[in-house]
Amino acid sequence: MSEMMNGRWICPRCGYDANTGNFCGKCGAPMPIQTYNPMPAPSSYANVPQPAVQAVPKSKKEFTAEDRKKANRLCIISLILAIVGPVFSIGIAFIMQYVILSYSAEELLTMLMVLVGPGAIIAGAALMIICRVKYPKSKFGLFLMILYCLYVALGVIMLLALISDCVSTCNSMRGTPACG
Repeated sequence: MSEMMNGRWICPRCGYDANTGNFCGKCGAPMPIQTYNPMPAPSSYANVPQPAVQAVPKSKKEFTAEDRKKANRLCIISLILAIVGPVFSIGIAFIMQYVILSYSAEELLTMLMVLVGPGAIIAGAALMIICRVKYPKSKFGLFLMILYCLYVALGVIMLLALISDCVSTCNSMRGTPACG
């Protein structure tokens, strides 16, 4: 940086020491903004290396105990939704299978099973994502993320098994009176 004394400053670019205006009289560089420092001897200033500009690292927000409580609360609600969804769907399926119901009640229960079960799982996954975004240092949130990934993988495997079973059943029924 340039040094200033009695309104005169030294250009940091070329070392010219008789500048009085806003720009260097020799090279045209603008006068830098600085605080007052005593002016060194002109001959020694030209050989002084300029300090390197270092980037100041951004301070990372600490994961406080309050953040941990909030993250755990989100994760617990997410986990409850992830468990309640399938349990609710299985309960409705059990009622439909073993309890004799009228046709309209069966349709209603089927709609509940199809909408509420996966809906609860999706809501739980959304809460887990919110937790991971707001509190990335939460270990419980990381655990739930892995759990949901396994959940999705298991669901895809079960869906492929169901499709395979349907295809093999349709192929075995080909040409029978039920198939037409």
